Amino acid sequence: MFAYFTALLFGLAFALWTTPIGPLERGDRLSAFLRPDVATYVAVQRYFLADGWRWPLLQTALLMPPHGVNVAFADAIPIALLPAKLLRAWLPPNFDLVRTWMMIERMLQPVAAVFALRATGVRAAAPQIAAAIIAVSIPVWLAQDFHVALDSHFLLLAALGLYLLLVRDTAATALQGPLWGAGTLMAATLLIHVYLLLMVTALLFAAPLTLLLRRDRRFLQVSAGLAAGAIVTLAMALALGYADFGDSIGFGYFSMNLLSIVDPSTSSLLPHLIAPVDATGGQYEGFQYLGVGLWVLALAAAWLALRTLGPAKRHPGLVVVAVLMILLALSNRIYLGRQLLVDIPAPHFLEQVRSSGRFFWPVTYIIAIGAIATVGKLLQPRLSGPLLLACALLQAADTAGQRVALHATSREIKAWTIDVSTLRPLIAPATQLDVWPEQACGGIVSEEFSELMLLASATHVPITDSIYLARQPHDFRCADREASLTPLRAGEVRVFLPEAGPLRAPAGWRDFCRVVGPFSVCAEALRGRKDLRAPIFTPPSPATSGSAL
Repeated sequence: MFAYFTALLFGLAFALWTTPIGPLERGDRLSAFLRPDVATYVAVQRYFLADGWRWPLLQTALLMPPHGVNVAFADAIPIALLPAKLLRAWLPPNFDLVRTWMMIERMLQPVAAVFALRATGVRAAAPQIAAAIIAVSIPVWLAQDFHVALDSHFLLLAALGLYLLLVRDTAATALQGPLWGAGTLMAATLLIHVYLLLMVTALLFAAPLTLLLRRDRRFLQVSAGLAAGAIVTLAMALALGYADFGDSIGFGYFSMNLLSIVDPSTSSLLPHLIAPVDATGGQYEGFQYLGVGLWVLALAAAWLALRTLGPAKRHPGLVVVAVLMILLALSNRIYLGRQLLVDIPAPHFLEQVRSSGRFFWPVTYIIAIGAIATVGKLLQPRLSGPLLLACALLQAADTAGQRVALHATSREIKAWTIDVSTLRPLIAPATQLDVWPEQACGGIVSEEFSELMLLASATHVPITDSIYLARQPHDFRCADREASLTPLRAGEVRVFLPEAGPLRAPAGWRDFCRVVGPFSVCAEALRGRKDLRAPIFTPPSPATSGSAL
């Protein structure tokens, strides 16, 4: 209990120091924490909580009506949203769950690391404290803070710990607890993020593979137990509408570079001698720098285990899964720096894992827990304790800059990017907000767009046509550009983002369209406003020349 309590204190201290406290919006100011992705999560959660119950349960019709959207595809953290919706009558207006979940995941990160390490059989205090410190000093975890759901890396550590419990030398009856835990973990991870579910499932199913390769008869029991958990999770996914998604692209673009594990662009100890490794423009998703302390620890563990290859022999299934995840992270286009080494065709279904560079994350935790356990077991205690603690402190020092940046962002207050004094009285009474171009059809998840969505969510104004989703519904189709200039409905506010370009509209639109900050806004309330300039218009096509308000 001392180890878990210490780890929980580490996590609590880190969470309190790096999570925003107080109102996110303060009149004409707002928290710098509300970067584009985070502001979108907060807005989607507000809409979901304000809407009635629908089927599937994760559906809201306040976004992209009448079809609506499944908030799971907006990274809205359903595991927190569903209980909150049950309690919404007692929650304050526009209550946000993003910071609540951020606190939870940051508190549980070091606790899960201690759980995973103890599952290896290591019980000494020094290795467990080292595991807790390293767990909150993983560069890629700290770098993903704006992807709140994806930052739930404690799930990966929990899955690794359950794998170790499932393959240890115990009686078959002792497997019941870990199997129930594995099934629960898969179901819970589904309600957090699908990418993490794929990683968790891969780590758990490494257990029956290890047992099979060991010729251990418990292979059948573990396989059956995990299969039952996976079937329940799949049934939940179908019932909650997770199957309603269309095609995706990006596999091979959002990949991992071979040099990313030695990319010191976030290091506080190493000089930044090279630019961040990104050969495609999307390989920031594959950032995987391990950190100085973890590198030293991994090399020390490799030297200790080199003669026996004991860990690899004892965990062949985990080795196979780790290799497969590395290959998936590298994708079908493998780069060493800027040099393209491999370029092979990829099956179409892999496009659904477009940000494949993330799949090295479980390998990072395998390296961390494996290295700590190896040093703790193979080196004498009088040497292993100081070495582990020294590496943990080195890792903490190497990531100090990232933690300081998180703290600064959590306390910083900034001005709105958009003109809220003009937009708020326009949007608050509106019956719908229509934004062009659609996010999947040329729109950009910019700071301006996310703030516009956040502003609308304060009064739950339905947003049609345009909302950022990780996956659009399977029947989604981009509307024709001319549809953006159909007559306005009563109470509608139509906003054209900068990427919409000049408006191809009839002359009559000049009376009720105005430039408001970076947007061109059309609304009845703007008719005749002389204090705002009119947008740039180009002649309309014949199809829209008769359009009018």
